[in-house]
Amino acid sequence: MKTCQTFEDLQELGAGKIHERTHISRHKLDLLLNKSFGELNRLQVMGFISILEREYLLDLTSLREEYDAFVHVHPEVALPKASVILQAASNTRKKWIIGGTLAIILFVGAGIFMQGKLANVPEDEMIELNTAEVEVPEENLSVVAETNSSEMNVTMLEQNTTKVPVLPTAISGNTVMIKPVFNVWVGMIDMNTSTKSEKVTKDPIVLEGNKDTLLVFGHGRLEVNTPQGSKTMRDKNMVYFAYQNGVLSPISAAEFKVKNNGSGW
Repeated sequence: MKTCQTFEDLQELGAGKIHERTHISRHKLDLLLNKSFGELNRLQVMGFISILEREYLLDLTSLREEYDAFVHVHPEVALPKASVILQAASNTRKKWIIGGTLAIILFVGAGIFMQGKLANVPEDEMIELNTAEVEVPEENLSVVAETNSSEMNVTMLEQNTTKVPVLPTAISGNTVMIKPVFNVWVGMIDMNTSTKSEKVTKDPIVLEGNKDTLLVFGHGRLEVNTPQGSKTMRDKNMVYFAYQNGVLSPISAAEFKVKNNGSGW
């Protein structure tokens, strides 16, 4: 068998024979032997040349230099091109992308469904459970709740009227229990010590004794229970209370700010 001493000898030997020895793709070998550098990327060219040098004990430095000269004139050929192995990885990547896209679609669809469920919650209304009549005044109050890592600051933006929000009339009793219908942020201020506490909860808030307290709830869907009776509130806006001398009273945002020494929270 003729010994290959130059690149021209490899060209004469042909892609089929070289493939049997090196296992390089016949198609890629044809491109390299014909110096079709534009169809191969740099990684492929340099890798194939190294294999040929090792298998046939050749020095193909001149072929490398010829490829570098071609790339200098045509820099776009140096961009990676998908080989058979790379294409398989690309297909795997496509499967991950498709799977991720489907997961996002399902997540968004679930969010839209839950939003539709919440949209069916009844709008602001008051259900009076005892014989007393409650007047429902109109109000227009805008509040922005800004949440930091350690506390929630409530900033009053605008209050167009001075009427009290849609809340029950004053409720008397030694013990008052306010139970949220849904999870709600609640802030409480001890009026004697100015001590603040806050939490997100669905558990009942129990007030008793003479501990004067200011309360603010993120929404007004609440059940208020006292020894005198029970009231169910359905207000989607923030609501405010003052518990003083054993009496729970609904107050406006402005009244809350006054009682809290000029601070909204």
